[in-house]
Amino acid sequence: MNGPSAERRLSKVQLAAEFGVCVRTVQTWLTAGCPHLRAGGLLWFKLGEVEEWMRLQGRERSARGTPSGSV
Repeated sequence: MNGPSAERRLSKVQLAAEFGVCVRTVQTWLTAGCPHLRAGGLLWFKLGEVEEWMRLQGRERSARGTPSGSV
């Protein structure tokens, strides 16, 4: 994915807010294979990579910005 969101890096809390879900849901995504980076003991997510992963999982964002489909 190209564009400004492709390289945007978010923390777990920021990613949860971006998708309108709780942090526990993001933890579930991690267990399911959501792409992430680990730097300095912290987890970071590239928004574009997560959006692509969600698309491949059949969990594209709905019109309100939240993922559709079950998690």
